[in-house]
This record gives sequence, structure tokens and C-alpha cells, in this order.
Amino acid sequence: MSTKKAVLVAAGILSAVALLVALFAGAIVGFVFYTIGNSAAAQTARTFLRQNDKLRGEIGEVRDFGYFTTGDIKTQGSMGTAELRMKVIGAKKIANTTVNLAQGRGEWRVVDAFYDDASGQRVFLTKAFDESAVSKTEATDSTDGSDVTAPVAGEFDEKSFYANVLKPERPVLVVIGSPSSLDSAELDKMLTRLAPRYRERVHLVRYNLSEQPGALQPLDVKTVPTVILFKGGEERERRAGKLSERELAGLLDKYLE
Repeated sequence: MSTKKAVLVAAGILSAVALLVALFAGAIVGFVFYTIGNSAAAQTARTFLRQNDKLRGEIGEVRDFGYFTTGDIKTQGSMGTAELRMKVIGAKKIANTTVNLAQGRGEWRVVDAFYDDASGQRVFLTKAFDESAVSKTEATDSTDGSDVTAPVAGEFDEKSFYANVLKPERPVLVVIGSPSSLDSAELDKMLTRLAPRYRERVHLVRYNLSEQPGALQPLDVKTVPTVILFKGGEERERRAGKLSERELAGLLDKYLE
């Protein structure tokens, strides 16, 4: 075989391999798009968008959705998070929406949704159309300077749980306690002592069951106090009942990079 023919054969083989790799990669991408687009989270998001009065007022009746749904879905057991981006085709115009969802007990619920209009202004679809409305469970700072998010009243709030626990990439320590529990009181003292060491490295979210009894079932809490370590939107580890300061610090250190 001449050198020219050998080069042509080698080029043909390389082209065929490249084509196969491209087809394989395309098949994987297509499968991912198909899986996301046909997921329960995506179905919940589409139902929400079809029925959303704010969106229909802006773009008209929802006629269809774009072919591709992109984003990310993370699940662990019966809990999970999803951030989905989908094109909504309305009677008057098109909106490229983002929908954030949280899963509890196997059921997906929308916790936030928005799109950017033609002027670049963000239009939120989950607020009661009152930008001054502030949830009672938004972040507050503790008097000792530690990074604390403490729901102050009302029921367990899925929207704030998503924003404060599931969405952050850094470790989040969720503490579920009760004022009637001596072990909960001791845990609070430990957290105060450890605050200077972990300030701005670990996010702390507290739930007081006398004020947020609705946190029990979604978080599957059977004993107080219970501490749950989340990272990257996933539950990594939990401890129930009394634990020492060394055990608590070890739990936090384990998930710090």
C-alpha cells in the first residue's frame, strides 16, 4: 500500500471514530435532555407555569413549551432540589423561565420561578406581586455574630428552606430543637462557643419546634435535638439526641474543604 493510500485510510478511520464519538456524545446529551424534560419535577414546573396568572398576564395563554428543558436535578431519598430552565410559548410572546423546585416526601413543589423581560428586568412569578412582601423566615443575624438563619415564626417554609439550606454550596448545619429540651439548650451553648471557629464557613439554620412544628415531617425528625449536615443541596449526615462538642466539631470539620 502506497503512503498516500495509507494516509487516506488512516484519515478515514479517524473520521469514522470521530463520527462515532460525536454520535455517542450526542446520544448522551439527548438522553439527559429527555430525562430532565420528562421528569416529575419538569411536569410540576409546566403545570405551575400553565396556571400562573402573573405569567399569563404577561405573555398570554400558554400554548406550548420549548423542545428542550435544561437544568439540574438532585435527589437523595425522598428529598431533592431542581433548577429547570424552559421556554414558555404564550399567545403574545415567549418567556425563557427558570423554575426552582424542592422535593419533600417524594412530592415536587415550586419554591421560586422567574424570567427576564425584554428590558432585562427580572419578573418573579412566585411572589404575591408585592415586592415589599418579606417572608418571616428570611435570614437574620445572631447577636454573637455567627452566620445564622433562624426562622422566627409560622409554619415550616419550603421556599426559605430551599434558599437557605438546599441552594448554598457551602456546608449548612440544620438544627432542630425545642425550648423544653435540656439537650437542645446545651446544644445552643455549644453552637455559641463554636461560632467564632466556623463563622462564614458553615451556614447555621435553626428550627424551634414550638414555632415550626411543620419541620418535623419533611425533615423526618423523631428526636430533639437533631442536627443535619447539608452540602451542595444534599443531606450528608445527621445526628439525633445528645452529642458532645467534640462530636459536633468533628461533624463540621468532616465537610469543610
